[in-house]
Amino acid sequence: MKRFLAAILACAVLAMPVSAFAKQSYDFSDIVTPFIKWPFNIINVEMTGEFFTTMHIYHASDSYDDVIKKLFEMYNKKEKISGYSIMGVTEQTQSQSYQMVIGYQNEHHYITIAPEGSGTIFSFEAMPSSYMTGVYDATGYGFILPDGSFANLYQAKEE
Repeated sequence: MKRFLAAILACAVLAMPVSAFAKQSYDFSDIVTPFIKWPFNIINVEMTGEFFTTMHIYHASDSYDDVIKKLFEMYNKKEKISGYSIMGVTEQTQSQSYQMVIGYQNEHHYITIAPEGSGTIFSFEAMPSSYMTGVYDATGYGFILPDGSFANLYQAKEE
C-alpha cells in the first residue's frame, strides 16, 4: 500500500505546474560557473569533479573567526547571500569546521566552511539538494532546461 501511495504521489508531482520546482534554469553546464557572491574577499575559485559531483571551492582572505562571526550575524538578521536564505550554521566538532545550509525555494546547498592558513575555504557540491515534504519518504527534483522543457526526477526511499 505504501509503494502504491508513493507511486500516486510521484504521478502527482510530475504533473505539478513548474512553479512547484526550483525557478533557477539548469542546463547542467552552469554547474562549472561560480554562482554565489560572498560578502567576503574571495581570492580564488576552483571547480573539481564533473557532472552532478562538481564541487565549488571558494578561497577567502578573511580570517575564519571573522567569517563565522559575520555568518552568524547574517543568520540572526535573516540576511541573504546571493538571494539564498541562510537556513543554519552548525559547528562540526569532529572536523573543526562549520556547515552552513543556504536555500532558495526548493534548492538547498550544504556548505563546509573551514580555516585555510590565515583565511577561509568554502566548499560544496554545485548541484543542489531538493526536497518534497510530506508524509512519504521521497525526494523530487525539478529543473527547467534552456529550451523550456523540464527534467523531473523522482526517487522513493528504499525500505
